[in-house]
Amino acid sequence: MLRTYARSGTEHRPERWNRCVVVHGVRRAEDLAYADEIRSRCSRDSSLGYFPIVSREPERSHWAGLRGRVQSVLGDLPLDPATGHVFLCGNPNMIEEVRATLVARGFKHGSPRRGGNLHTERYW
Repeated sequence: MLRTYARSGTEHRPERWNRCVVVHGVRRAEDLAYADEIRSRCSRDSSLGYFPIVSREPERSHWAGLRGRVQSVLGDLPLDPATGHVFLCGNPNMIEEVRATLVARGFKHGSPRRGGNLHTERYW
């Protein structure tokens, strides 16, 4: 999704979004695949944000970032269904919990054909 976003704003895809935030939830810090790539992109593009969060990292580890579940971070993000889209990919249980929370906040599940601003892909 981020690679697609990075290609927008060109003559072929002029509809580049103003802001893209990646909330990357994993069990352990070592599972943060693509973290280096995402951080590198963020350092070159101020319209990107990255929030890695781990749910099962041992307390004594070197990890100093966010801890908990993706659901715990979303409440702190200013998500507005009038101006934003959310793309969820991952564990089906996480998707269902986050989807329910976002629907309650006014987001509508959709697809390219049906519109909507809440998009999901189950990956497990």
